[in-house]
Amino acid sequence: LWRASDGTIRWAFASTSPGWASVNTGITAAVNRWTHVAVTFEGGVVLTYVNGVLRHTYSGTGDIGDYYTYLNDLRIGGRQAAGEYFTGRIDEVRLWNTARTAGEIAADLSLRLTGAETGLVGCWRFDEGTGATTADLSGLGHTGRLGAGVAASMPAWAASGAPLQQTTVRVTYTDAGGMDAATATTAAFHGWQ
Repeated sequence: LWRASDGTIRWAFASTSPGWASVNTGITAAVNRWTHVAVTFEGGVVLTYVNGVLRHTYSGTGDIGDYYTYLNDLRIGGRQAAGEYFTGRIDEVRLWNTARTAGEIAADLSLRLTGAETGLVGCWRFDEGTGATTADLSGLGHTGRLGAGVAASMPAWAASGAPLQQTTVRVTYTDAGGMDAATATTAAFHGWQ
């Protein structure tokens, strides 16, 4: 998944169809504005969502294969086989072992996840601000090495500004003994729905 030099969102999966080839979704991501992009793959069908809205459907076939067995690194913001790197800011990257539904994507796109969500196998917030690694909040220990561990390729840390929020849960209750209604507010439930 990447933003090409012409601004279009593209992806590539090694499956029966389209094979190992990039697909241009025709979707243009605006410059200087945060854009949430989600791509799902299920049974060859690839759905691309932008800011929670389905914008592109590709009807392919087959499962994801291992086309180049020597190129298996998960790269965020760069390609393993080429010196191509994303220009811009990336934040709150999430990887799931299930194809998320449109409703799930829309509900969670601006929420900070806890890392304990069902099916989440990688969650990198990039909140560290310094250093050469970024923590995986999924609990599976997929610590990210920035710049692939190469000092010259190290990205610069920057304040995010991504429109993520901590969900506040508001509970109002009335005591059965006749006490006045009381309100409790907490921000501890990140991702609460």
